[in-house]
Amino acid sequence: MFSSGLNAAERQNLPRRNLPAKLAQAQLENLRLQLHPHFLFNTLNAISSVMYEDVSKADAMLSKLSDFLRIVLESSGVQHVTPAEELEAEQMYVDIMRTRLERQLQLNVSVAHDARNAEIPFMLLQPLLENSIRHGLRSDRGALDIDIGVRFARGHLVIDITDNGTGYLANCRHGYGLRNVQSRLQHTFGAESSFSIVARPSGGTHVRLSYPSAGARSA
Repeated sequence: MFSSGLNAAERQNLPRRNLPAKLAQAQLENLRLQLHPHFLFNTLNAISSVMYEDVSKADAMLSKLSDFLRIVLESSGVQHVTPAEELEAEQMYVDIMRTRLERQLQLNVSVAHDARNAEIPFMLLQPLLENSIRHGLRSDRGALDIDIGVRFARGHLVIDITDNGTGYLANCRHGYGLRNVQSRLQHTFGAESSFSIVARPSGGTHVRLSYPSAGARSA
């Protein structure tokens, strides 16, 4: 029989050593599980708001929501995805909201060539898009453009999300979705991650996420 190289006392203390890592992972999974019901509640609420006004529109939204949830369920247990996989899911969410709003809602995506195989926590960007749509649409215009850029810089993966909406109010309290994004970044990547949200001088909002990535190259 092979020896583990640990004496009895060390073997007894081993589970305790692993406990902080296990707790951190459990907290991270809890944050992710909290996000899905929050998203589902908001989306079903949006469908309910149009159900008695336009049945065909509500039916189209439900169909798109079904496709979206299929992707979410199939990803069960997956912590990280590529930018293409994450943005495919986010595009489906934008399509749901476009059906509801009957407005021009455009999602533009730019992924740097060397960032195509990077890892993004699944559904990390959804609350940010939801925030842009819910708070960015102006009553005096019918369109909202959202741009997502993914790139490497100084050993970090940097994700920029900008819109041309009403702009971010510095004294505005962060809602559940934004707090969830910040918490997931902190639990996954620690102090080296960063999150910022500011009003753009030209109008609209700019959100930036940054976290260390093994595949990052210096810029």
